[in-house]
Amino acid sequence: MTKIMVGTVQFGLTYGIANQQGRPSRKEVLEIIKFGYESGICDYDTAAVYGESEEVLGQCFKDLGICHKVNVFTKIKALDEKATKSEKNYKNEIVASLDRSLKRLKMDCVAGVLFHREEDVQYLALLQMQKQAGKCHTVGVSCGHDPEKVTDFLNTDSIEALQLPYNLMDRRHSEAGVLEKAHKKGVLSFIRSAFLQGILTMKNDEIPTALANLSSLHLRYTSIAEEAGITLKEMALRFILNHSVAKVVIGIESLLQFKENLCFFERGPLPDDLMQAITLTYEQPDQYLITPGLWPLQA
Repeated sequence: MTKIMVGTVQFGLTYGIANQQGRPSRKEVLEIIKFGYESGICDYDTAAVYGESEEVLGQCFKDLGICHKVNVFTKIKALDEKATKSEKNYKNEIVASLDRSLKRLKMDCVAGVLFHREEDVQYLALLQMQKQAGKCHTVGVSCGHDPEKVTDFLNTDSIEALQLPYNLMDRRHSEAGVLEKAHKKGVLSFIRSAFLQGILTMKNDEIPTALANLSSLHLRYTSIAEEAGITLKEMALRFILNHSVAKVVIGIESLLQFKENLCFFERGPLPDDLMQAITLTYEQPDQYLITPGLWPLQA
């Protein structure tokens, strides 16, 4: 069973600093989903705030006749101040957000629903109610870069799934023991940002000026990959497979890119000697360099 989870923000928005192709057309998305299904890939990550992503997915699933054969994880949009003024307000907003997502996806139930913002996890009991109502099978939260917050979530018994940023350059969650703790507790961990928003797919001279301090580590990783006879992109993706994670969310912009990523996954985890070389080379960059939310807009 492959660990690929198709990231679909690109189906609804132009996303990522390395994205040079823009949004794929609906025809292209249909081809991507059809290829994925025929290749045994049935897991999808989306969100209420991903533009037209849910709508596009729903129509493609319907056209292919696979609405009940795919596993979709969506997210509740961040609750605003008005929504959190009273229990009635935030309950109504959570229910309405999920119902709108289900309508766009053309589904009665999804595999999972996550809060898109960590602060909203205080309302997890309301997501559990939606699970009991048969609208989803799993509940959880999409997390940021602070391992302490995630550890707090794992210390409860109500979190069933986490989405976490993790990659060759940002290992905060692994070094704090979050990935291992989630695995031991049976909490699903979905890894996003495997390429650090595309940095790990770029050539060194393509790194934006604002992130130039990543160049040194990028060069060292590129050298290690070349010595192993693979690309940095392949090394970055397979590196995640050396960890105890449920799925790796990979954004897809084209069918060719999808096929390439699937090929990388099929080669499995990196060998021990390559992992050792990576570990010996690693130095954690400054926090702002590995936290896309802190990047200047021009990056």
